[in-house]
Amino acid sequence: MANALLLIVALAPLPFGSNRPWAWSLLALATGVLLMLWTWRCWRRGAGQVVAARRVRGPALLFLLVCAYAAVQTVPELPPPIANPYWQLPANLLGVAPYDSISIDPAATATALMRLLTYGGIFWLSLQTFRTVEQADHAMFVVALAAAVYSAYGLLMHFTGAELILWYAKWAHIDSVTGTFPNRNHFATFTGLGLLCALAWIARQLGAAANRRGE
Repeated sequence: MANALLLIVALAPLPFGSNRPWAWSLLALATGVLLMLWTWRCWRRGAGQVVAARRVRGPALLFLLVCAYAAVQTVPELPPPIANPYWQLPANLLGVAPYDSISIDPAATATALMRLLTYGGIFWLSLQTFRTVEQADHAMFVVALAAAVYSAYGLLMHFTGAELILWYAKWAHIDSVTGTFPNRNHFATFTGLGLLCALAWIARQLGAAANRRGE
């Protein structure tokens, strides 16, 4: 389970930073399958989740409230005071509003909700899987290593003048290092998180080495 989750996290930035419909849908599918396997394993072993939900009930409640609010915005046939007033524009032409929801684009809202639930699922699996110090160290090392590999790829593409994202010619931020991300700011955020993981892992190793010398 841990290796599968780390593989998903490490490969997620590969297809354009998972910022394309097919890419984020594939990420959502992989996360959903992993959640089902984790649930099945818990059921087979006759034990619940290792970290009880009540331990994170505050953040979980806030997260679920945001998800519920997004879901409500996709509900059709709401009365005019609640529905988005822009639905009245096609209603004036067609005689009836096509959807009458709070969201002007319910499909896009549902997609955003799917992506948010995907990130929540990865967080939940990470919370359950990397609960010990050793497991957390391993996870930080893998994330830091993945960020280093993507950074090396980005630098290689930039300094060789290839300016490619996989086998596609870059169409934005031509003069910037973006790795496998179309947007340089997204890549900078990803590498920054990778750097934090690297520093945390190095600090842990130095602390462990100091403790061994002091024994």
